[in-house]
Formats: sequence, structure tokens, C-alpha cells
Amino acid sequence: NLNMKKLYSFTLILFVSFHGISQSVSITKVIETDCGSPYVKSVELYVSGTIDFANDPVSVHYMNNGKVWNETEFDLTSLGSVTDSHIYIVRDIDLMQAEFPSVTFDSSNTIVDGNATNGDDGYRAVIDGNVVSQFGKDQTDADDDPAEDWNHNDTVFSRTIGVVDDGTWNSSQWTGEPENSLDLLGACKGGDGFEAAFASLGNGHPLQSWTPPTASIDDLASNKISIYPNPLTSNNRVLNINSNYKGDINVKVYDISGKEILNRQLTTNTINLSTLKTGVYIISVKQEDINISSRLIVN
Repeated sequence: NLNMKKLYSFTLILFVSFHGISQSVSITKVIETDCGSPYVKSVELYVSGTIDFANDPVSVHYMNNGKVWNETEFDLTSLGSVTDSHIYIVRDIDLMQAEFPSVTFDSSNTIVDGNATNGDDGYRAVIDGNVVSQFGKDQTDADDDPAEDWNHNDTVFSRTIGVVDDGTWNSSQWTGEPENSLDLLGACKGGDGFEAAFASLGNGHPLQSWTPPTASIDDLASNKISIYPNPLTSNNRVLNINSNYKGDINVKVYDISGKEILNRQLTTNTINLSTLKTGVYIISVKQEDINISSRLIVN
């Protein structure tokens, strides 16, 4: 009957949302700017599932000037156990906090590393000897690879919203801005700050825009609607909905027992979820005939 069908559908959504994404780390954003010492140079990553950086066989390292990988490995052990969250490798926490005031950078999600990375360097994440995410072509200096156009001198490259990280370097999975496009935009140079600059650029550049796409039973491979940031934090409970469609958006939120706790029709692409308590939810977003369902974490 209809009620049983709804229950079965919701069970499938729960299964896809909780089990469809295995333990992994994805490089989601690479930032290089014209700020002087101590610099705004940052790599944003997303941890899927739970990873204990102090004990699990996980490493993140960079390729300097087209040399071999593993030349330098970032020490992420201080992060400890991380579940379904963004983490950051930065040169200076205070400077990052000043440039991105809506995101909290602390010992739970950020490590400070003094390696002299530049706009022609690559990054990759490795779990148990297997590459799970990569930015940049093997043993290639970005300055020498104009065809793939991944040089990120004074600019930002972001993993494209709705695109699955397949663990390889693929320039089509990334959205980048032209070199030097961030010059003079940072608060460090008297500008409005990089948070405002990234918001004006759009294209998934705001921090915490990318999370692993989750298929739904209605549209297993659409990748046409995405939501961010996820998790929501105490500093930011406004959810953004990135869509290729037009028309009103229906948003429903369920607790993990399947009880509907919010049902709202939107005329914009944002929704304030400040009424939600800390926890794990299932969010359903429907527009036109496309419906996606995903796990939503509220910290």
C-alpha cells in the first residue's frame, strides 16, 4: 500500500545516505593568494565517513615543482578522529579567520604547515597506499601544463559541485578562476576579504561548498541539485541549494527515525535551518520533477 511504499522509499534513502559514501578524503579546494607573510595558502579537504588521522593509514602530501610525489607529507595527526567534515591545511589560522569569518578554524579541523607551496604545485590524498583524491598531473609543474590549465597562482580552484571525486586527476572535475584574479581582494590587501570575493565568484568557490554527491531513489545519477555547506555549523545555519532547474523548491527535513520535522516551499535558493538542534537528519530537496535526498549534519 501507499504507506508501505513511503516507508520502503525512506528506508532506501537512509541506506543510500548512510552507506553510499565509503571512508575517504577528497581535496575540494586549493587557494593561493597575494597576501604577504604568513600568507593565505590553503587546501580544503572533505572527510567522508570517520577517519582517525592519528592512527589510520591516511596521508596528504604535495608535489613541488613537478617533482615526484611523497616529497613532503603534511602532519594531520593532531586532527584525531574526524567524521563527515571539512578540514584545512593552512599557513596561518588567524589570517584565514580574518579572511573567512563565517568558518571556524581551530585544532579540530585545521593544521598549520609552513611548507612553501605555490601555484604550480599538486596535492593528493592517500589511504592505505591508494590514491583517493588528486589535484594536479603526476610529475608535472602547472607552469608547464597550459593545456590542462590548473595553475593556481593568486587564485582558487574548487572541485565542481555535483561531481564525484573518482580519485584521479581530471581537470574537468574542477572549476578554476584565471591566474591573479584574487589580487588585492583580500582583507590583507585592504579589500573586502576572500569570503566575500569567493561568494561573488560563485561556481562553488565559497568554502565548504562541495560535499560528496548522494544519489536518491528518484534520480540516482542526476547530480543537478546540490546543497552546501554540509555539515552546518553553529556559526552558519543557512543552507544553500545549487540547482540547474527553475521554479520553487520544496525542502523537507526528517529526523533519523523518519519523522518529518520541516516542510517548506522556497522561492530563493537558501533556507535558514537555525531551528534544528545538533544532530543528523535526512533532507529532501525537490524541484520540478527532480528529487534528491541526502544526509545533513548539524553541528
